[in-house]
Amino acid sequence: YVQKHLLNRYATARMVITSRLHAALPCVAFNTPCLVLQTNFHTDNRFSGLRHLLHGCNSVKDTPTIDFYNPQPKISLTDLRTIQNNIRTNLYQRISDVVR
Repeated sequence: YVQKHLLNRYATARMVITSRLHAALPCVAFNTPCLVLQTNFHTDNRFSGLRHLLHGCNSVKDTPTIDFYNPQPKISLTDLRTIQNNIRTNLYQRISDVVR
């Protein structure tokens, strides 16, 4: 119940500010604007393939790339749907290759 409740909060939030990757990724999936505050956001390998999806700051001295008055996801809903469809297609193909 707790996870479902938390995911619902991410899905309906106006914006999420977090230092946790496991909180930021559901926000991307739900197209919820998210700002990641992480000391090494721009250099940490954990974020290397995700920086194009997430707004992020290294410290309070960084200038956020998100408008706090009108927060928007970093990528468009159309681009998000394309990524989701590509992942789905790739997954189905991999499963099909194993099942054959």
